[in-house]
Amino acid sequence: MDKRIFLISFIICLIIFLVHIKIVGSVVWGDGRYYYSIAKSLAFDQDFNFENEFELFSINEWTSNTGLLVNKYPPGPALILLPFLFVTGVFHCALETTFTCNQLGELQIYQIFSGIINIVVVFAGLYFLYCTLAKYYSSKVARSATLFTLFATNLFFYTSFDPVNSHAASFFFASVLFFILLTQKQNLIKWLFAGISLGWIAISRTIDGLLIIPAVYFFMQENDRMRKGILFTTGFVSIFTIQIIFWLTIYGTFLSPYLDGNEGFSFFNPQLSRLLLNQNTGLLLWTPFVFLGFLGLFKVKEKFIKIFIVTILIMFYFISSWSSWDQGGSFGIRMLISCLPMISFGFAEIFKREKWKKYINLNPHQVIFVSATVNIIFIIIYLLTH
Repeated sequence: MDKRIFLISFIICLIIFLVHIKIVGSVVWGDGRYYYSIAKSLAFDQDFNFENEFELFSINEWTSNTGLLVNKYPPGPALILLPFLFVTGVFHCALETTFTCNQLGELQIYQIFSGIINIVVVFAGLYFLYCTLAKYYSSKVARSATLFTLFATNLFFYTSFDPVNSHAASFFFASVLFFILLTQKQNLIKWLFAGISLGWIAISRTIDGLLIIPAVYFFMQENDRMRKGILFTTGFVSIFTIQIIFWLTIYGTFLSPYLDGNEGFSFFNPQLSRLLLNQNTGLLLWTPFVFLGFLGLFKVKEKFIKIFIVTILIMFYFISSWSSWDQGGSFGIRMLISCLPMISFGFAEIFKREKWKKYINLNPHQVIFVSATVNIIFIIIYLLTH
């Protein structure tokens, strides 16, 4: 892997993040407010009382049976930020007398720091993605497909413009899971870590738990499934227990608040065409390169690619059946970001075949640049219209 290219890419994302903050005057908005509220409350208050956090972000929520303000969002993304915020908060609190420890978490510098951490998390995921692709393609193709995954999809938006959200964690742990499944030898420890990765995926974005489908597929190819299954389950349960504790603390129940009756699935009335073409988030309108990568999967010769296609289609069906299928303020279908490590194989196949050179006289780096430019234009239009 050319470290310079990825370092330059990191710097580009970081600069865009900081410039965007300067222009709009805020760091955290939308769903990111809820994730940051969890991290701030745990790091600086050491509790699950989000009253001061919600007041900071002008959030109005109801009080559950436990007497706490509700926060339906999973804790995984916040837990990634927690150790960094806690350690820096301890040092700052020891040195600074102007602010209380609680007030430190309200400072914009900590929100900016959280965004930078998530940018690093995305690039760590890109590294695992590159390593996975490099096992099946040349390093040149793997590098091109990895960079294309960043710059030509909505991952770029949630890395550069809105990193204080759940998508950095979702992409990272999905990349780690597929790295484990596709590159590691058949042994017991592999399945323990696969279970741990899937657990982190599930407590980062609940719907991403559907990635258990390819995990089970690869598991069924293994020998000694009894012991490996126990380790896989142990790894998953050990992490998902965090989510159960979170639900019990906030809601007094171990059931997901997403299924409380106000939200839910309508499996007999999926919004498939609207998910593709609606003017606010339609995949084909805002992130067409994602669809291109999906089509590229049909050219991949590896046996496991069929389960990738099936998983993406099932994920798409679940999203289209969800009561909030349009995903609110979303650039493209952001719930599909966890599928990008699978879709990247379609990108790699396109770069490998290079049949596009018959139609456009561009090398892979130029293709990435042009695609990134188109993506940025769409992002600017999105930001100006939303």
